[in-house]
Amino acid sequence: MYHKLTPERFSELRKNGRVNLRRKSVEPPYTIRIDGIGALPRKDIFAIKAKSKQGKSQAATILLAATLGCETLGITRAEASKAKVIYFDTEQADYNTLRIGHRINHLMGWETESTNARLRVYNMREWAWEDKLPFIAQEIESYRPTMVVIDGIADLLINFNDIEQSASIILDLMQIASIFCCSIGCVLHENKSKDDNNMKGHLGTLLLQKASDIFEITKKGDIF
Repeated sequence: MYHKLTPERFSELRKNGRVNLRRKSVEPPYTIRIDGIGALPRKDIFAIKAKSKQGKSQAATILLAATLGCETLGITRAEASKAKVIYFDTEQADYNTLRIGHRINHLMGWETESTNARLRVYNMREWAWEDKLPFIAQEIESYRPTMVVIDGIADLLINFNDIEQSASIILDLMQIASIFCCSIGCVLHENKSKDDNNMKGHLGTLLLQKASDIFEITKKGDIF
């Protein structure tokens, strides 16, 4: 038998969840356009997936730069306003994160080794896992970015094969994106098997189900 809600909780959920069909349907603004088609809507999450060392971080760099206004590879900014972005790196060494920031600056035509108010870059590799998501949420609340990329979402929880932890992380990120009207990108490895392109663990399964857009990156030589 299902768990029965209290009358008060039932009334609260019905009030918050029932859709008013008289309301005009308005899509949230897109952050970028790919070949003229809107993608990565604000208030939603997206995924970047690939095998190890196949260009996930480079792809994230291009999407962040495009959101800021750099026009490259057919990707353009969807909004005319000056966007702000955050890159959270949970996996790479500090010098690699620094290179990501320099690459974004280069694509934008900014001084490579500079600090621009529209871009924030964080390295969280050595942080305790329980500090990462709360900090990300509070920084998003404070900074109010247009797009966020978490390069290494698996590092936000202890076990990416744990159903409850995985569901909790995905729900938290969807809520954060919705409340603060931003697009949140989640970078996750694919399984190691050459013939298995699924994202790792229960976390990957849930991300596949919930993401608005999914980018799969492959690399051949210097081209990805």
